[in-house]
Amino acid sequence: MLQKKDDPPYLRLLVAASSFVSIAIFLLPQLHQTRTLRGLLFWTAVNGILALVVDRLILYPYFRSPLGKAFPLVFSGRLGCFNEVLGALMEPSRGRTALSWFTKFQDEDAIRTYDPIIGDIVMPISPDALRDGLANKFQDYQKSPGLAKLYSLFGGKSVVFTSGTEYTKFKKAIHPLFSIRLVRKMHKISWDNAETLTDTLIERGMQKGLHDPWPILFRYVLDSAGEGLLSYKFQALGSAWDSTAVKILQKAATPNRYSDLYNATSLFTPPGLLQSLPTRQMKAVNRAAQTLRNFGSQVLEHAKNLNKLGDTEPDDVLRRLAAEGNLTDEDIVESILTFLTAGAETTSAALAWTLHLLTLPENVQYQTELRKELQNRFEGIDADIPSHMDLANIPILHGIVQETLRLHPSVPLLPYVANRDTEMAGQFIPKGATILYWIWALNRNPAHWGDNAGTMDPYRWITMDEHGVQRLNKHGGASSNYGFMSFFHGPRYCIGKEVSKATIRAAIARLILDFEISRDLSTTLEPTPGGIGIVRPWKNLKLNFKPIVAPQIQRHDSAHEVDI
Repeated sequence: MLQKKDDPPYLRLLVAASSFVSIAIFLLPQLHQTRTLRGLLFWTAVNGILALVVDRLILYPYFRSPLGKAFPLVFSGRLGCFNEVLGALMEPSRGRTALSWFTKFQDEDAIRTYDPIIGDIVMPISPDALRDGLANKFQDYQKSPGLAKLYSLFGGKSVVFTSGTEYTKFKKAIHPLFSIRLVRKMHKISWDNAETLTDTLIERGMQKGLHDPWPILFRYVLDSAGEGLLSYKFQALGSAWDSTAVKILQKAATPNRYSDLYNATSLFTPPGLLQSLPTRQMKAVNRAAQTLRNFGSQVLEHAKNLNKLGDTEPDDVLRRLAAEGNLTDEDIVESILTFLTAGAETTSAALAWTLHLLTLPENVQYQTELRKELQNRFEGIDADIPSHMDLANIPILHGIVQETLRLHPSVPLLPYVANRDTEMAGQFIPKGATILYWIWALNRNPAHWGDNAGTMDPYRWITMDEHGVQRLNKHGGASSNYGFMSFFHGPRYCIGKEVSKATIRAAIARLILDFEISRDLSTTLEPTPGGIGIVRPWKNLKLNFKPIVAPQIQRHDSAHEVDI
């Protein structure tokens, strides 16, 4: 049952502080030598501030919070409970502290912590709590305004970063367009681009000593998304290698030393504050964001011109959006940014994490198994392109992709805010409380996945039938479908899920067929996760690609070579 939220007792604190000062002045004059009105006001203010600090740091989180009896309070002992989320957000693993909390309180529906700036913070754990937040009562929560404002700068104010009626508008217009027909189309385009990807790895990578493959992987996804979703050929792997738009998109997806700070502080600051800072860096960021929107307008005009020609029926997302007229041009431009950044960045991050996992000594065997399976199924694969279902139904490939997405979700954390008093797992949630869906930790929760939850095991996703034939499964053996949160659940699930997985499968299949991929022995360091919101292996992902059968290199229009 809902109850009234316990608001901060500012008036009571002020009265208490005034009374305390008055008594102290008249009974203990040696403590306050002055009895003037100014002195009274000064000491009242001092004691009032102290009382407020004590209330915010001790009294409210431990005694007055309406969540006090609902969920246990957690802290790691860094500086007390008030900085728990900030500390956990800044750690490289993006969830190890949260996972330790989830493991300790695995029988609880949720846990809570507290920050004196943003207030109550709830982290759902159980399927019941997650189901309430994501499905049963999803309208009671909206995306964190601060993070949504920051991410939408390059990610667009579209279906991913909006809430309420805005979200409903975008979803109604875009969701029907992500059909199985589009997935099949994206598979074919991605397979063609994956061949160019292997050529580019040789031409621009191996010949110069490839280290981090992500820049080339990002361009592969950008080319696939551009052609499949927008009817726009970026040629990011070819003639447009040095184009301004491609460089801005790649730079926007590249972590820097400020990424963790922006990601963490946007939770604790008013929406738009970071973008309005008059620093040289933020001014450059805002200019780049505007350049991208100008480019998005050009892409939209290109789609409209194709529609006017009428040579072909619109079969991609952008041309259909332009033809149906359910969104304004400004809305469509914002959606273009979402497809190009949120879509391309998450998919390329997943590809990089897949290569990271497959080159760990304990996982190299899966490369061999996948290569053997692909060679057995698709002998002469260059002459006969495998269909979407051909790749989707390979159990070991399915298992590798699913395990990567489970262990390294591109978005390890999603914050929401309660927009009204509500309930979660039968417990009261006050309006304004922050709900942190810690996907990284939920995906590794031993309560769902067993003692080896942190280990890559593609065979979780493979079931042996009564005839001894391997069949893929969709649950991975988890005790609940809420054990796999990489694409979220409920009405807000990721509508680009199947498109992304088709793009990943095509690239991994092509790379494993063409290369033996291994760690560069020049470093023994683990890759460092990095990024604002979307996290990928940033530093120390150094790989070697040894051709199995050297593919015919398709020379690009631009002969300029770039260090990566």
